[in-house]
Amino acid sequence: MGNTIANIEQERNRRLRRVDWRFLLSNPYPRKSACFTNGFLRQCVAEISQAIHPSGSVVADADCDLVVAVNPNAATLRAAWSALEPGGSLYSEWHSPLVGGETGIRKRLQTAQFIDIECYWAWPLPDYHASAFWLPIDAWAVLRYFRVRYQQERTIWRRIKHECLWTLWHAARRTGLLLPVSTIARKPHPLDSEQIQNTLIEDIRLAWRRRQSTHPPARLSWLLLTGGYRSINKVVGLIFADDEELPRMAVKLPRAPESAPALQREALTLRVVRRLKPGGIPGVPRILAFKEHAGLPVLVETALTGTPMWAVLSHENYRILALQVTDWLLELVHPSIYLQRTEWWAYIAEPVLADHERFFGSILKPNMLQETRSILSRLGDLPLTVEQRDLSPWNILVGEAGQLLVLDWESAEIKGLPVLDLCYFLTHLAFMVERVPVHDDIDLVQARRLYHDILHPNTFTGQVVSECMTKYIEHAGLTHDTIKPLRVLTWLIHAQSEYRSFSSGRMHRPSDHVLRQSLCINLWEEELQCGL
Repeated sequence: MGNTIANIEQERNRRLRRVDWRFLLSNPYPRKSACFTNGFLRQCVAEISQAIHPSGSVVADADCDLVVAVNPNAATLRAAWSALEPGGSLYSEWHSPLVGGETGIRKRLQTAQFIDIECYWAWPLPDYHASAFWLPIDAWAVLRYFRVRYQQERTIWRRIKHECLWTLWHAARRTGLLLPVSTIARKPHPLDSEQIQNTLIEDIRLAWRRRQSTHPPARLSWLLLTGGYRSINKVVGLIFADDEELPRMAVKLPRAPESAPALQREALTLRVVRRLKPGGIPGVPRILAFKEHAGLPVLVETALTGTPMWAVLSHENYRILALQVTDWLLELVHPSIYLQRTEWWAYIAEPVLADHERFFGSILKPNMLQETRSILSRLGDLPLTVEQRDLSPWNILVGEAGQLLVLDWESAEIKGLPVLDLCYFLTHLAFMVERVPVHDDIDLVQARRLYHDILHPNTFTGQVVSECMTKYIEHAGLTHDTIKPLRVLTWLIHAQSEYRSFSSGRMHRPSDHVLRQSLCINLWEEELQCGL
């Protein structure tokens, strides 16, 4: 396999994902590590450590803040203890059923004088595939929450499947056959009782004390979510207090330094949205803490809990949900503050048009860009709007009282334009209610056909989209002739994101065949052809 940029990114992502467990540590950014195993895991530990002891060398300096071991025996645990500085962490993986499951592992670690022992189970199994979550197997509140999440599968057969798997998982846990088990443990520190360590956990406890006006709970449990397909994807930890069955906090951390700007942008956006109205905008997470830890940002937010919109969506409630999101989006519009055309054209439209020609020029039909510029020229001054920029059914939860909860603000634009979020949301909601695949197994022919229906108010989806658009523009102080140009601009903007996804890690630009698979390019073309 050639040493291309794509291969480099793929391998880096593979190494970083193998050690996502580091975000369970009190300090996920180790200064000096020792790895009592060789092979791929050792390479991964070296990837995240400032320094690592040479393979095969004796480690007895008590100067490591992280030690990693696989199936450690008593001698290895003693060596790990000697290598760790006070307060340092041991990460261990146990693959043998002979250790006696979670109970046996705890006894071994306690005998070796380790404290703060936490046991996790990751899936997919980290030796074979990048894990998507790390589940604390002795935190019953977290397990109940996790089970409820999988009961929200859209089809009855998938729910039955997950219920059967859940039963098998618990049976394996009770019999000590749940493998592998990953553990986090810590060497005691003389200052433990004073709780003055500069660790991520202590930062979270401090944020809890400041914001909750109460003493932090005796135990904080993590459910670590480590999804994503790229090394720059963030990691999210849901924090549970004692035996509470809903998380109180969501901690977002950068898997790699390049992820930091997205977290900084999300923090800025949430602060701006918070100030839009007294009491803030409902359904938006609040920042509890935002600070640097080991040189990288950590964002602590209130955890939003509810049922994913895609799990409750049906033909019966499709219109209700569409109108509900329309009303919510109107909260983000500044009806009395307008962006002059020259201003938004300079920093939004012109760069997008230039990139569009540069990225997709090889597949564009003649005069399409000229026609696009002509359509956009109809727009004048527009009300200032905070754009979420990824408003789709998979980023919206429905709370117990039916309220909307909106996740993932890292792509937001605080000096944005109206209609764009609404167009993006209504289109994907229509795709979802009509079961049109637009992700892994995308069907572009079916997607274009449904988008054509969306643009005509005499169809099922088109009637709802027309009603929502009319309500939005009337309340935002717009006119009907602004809808088409803003729809066109929507797909231009989101096509740039698709291009970045296509070209991630490639040495050369994506082929024309790959570019033709862009959903947004196809919707943009359909929009131009429609003429409405």
